[in-house]
Amino acid sequence: MNLAACDFLMSIYLFLIAGADYVYKGVYFLNSEMWTGSSLCRVAGILVTVSCEGSLTFLLVLTRHRYSNITDLFSDSFFVTPKHVTGICCICWLILVLISLSPLSQLPYFGHNFYGTTGVCLPMNLLIIDVHAWQYSLAIFAVSNSAILATIMTTYAQMYRLVSGSRSGSGRIDPTELVLARRSLVINLSNLFCWLPIITVQFCAVFRVDIPNQVAAWLAVLFLPINSSLNPLLYTILTIDLKSIQAKYKRRRQ
Repeated sequence: MNLAACDFLMSIYLFLIAGADYVYKGVYFLNSEMWTGSSLCRVAGILVTVSCEGSLTFLLVLTRHRYSNITDLFSDSFFVTPKHVTGICCICWLILVLISLSPLSQLPYFGHNFYGTTGVCLPMNLLIIDVHAWQYSLAIFAVSNSAILATIMTTYAQMYRLVSGSRSGSGRIDPTELVLARRSLVINLSNLFCWLPIITVQFCAVFRVDIPNQVAAWLAVLFLPINSSLNPLLYTILTIDLKSIQAKYKRRRQ
């Protein structure tokens, strides 16, 4: 539910950008400062920040939760308890809100228009390195996300190793374990392919590689929505056991 909420925020952000594109189409060069300095642009920046960072954060929580279920199935694991999971999710939301609202503070570090650096209101203003709070963008969207992705992939690799060891030790193949391993591979690759271009662009900007302004728009309308669109598919539709549902439906009809 938390992951779905973060992905839903991405759709609202895209609607705001699409609406601005419709309103200012053909006359954007006359109204660019009006749009980038507007409250709607700030709201769009907050939404995309919470959506992107929240999506990866809750993926990390889900990964840790699944890992705990495998390694500590019969123990009182911290992550297995629903009460603790709820508390962790609340803390994550609080941190996400604080991160997204920090650029709106009156601190000189963030300047007067942090989210208006690009026309699509992305908080990745290090496309131009000599601007306010580029270290903030680097830390949040490049360093932090790289660490989260590395942790997720490493954890799933350990899960796959445990499943493979259990399978080889027992001498039989559990279909459920195979499905989990394959699904984990798809999840890892989808998140990696969606975030790798974004992280690469940010690190290139740090080393002063010339990056066209259109790159920010492509990142906003292509790579970020792909990640939010795949998550519901991977974590909802693919987790539905259709055979069990069909079997229960047949038993009820009988």
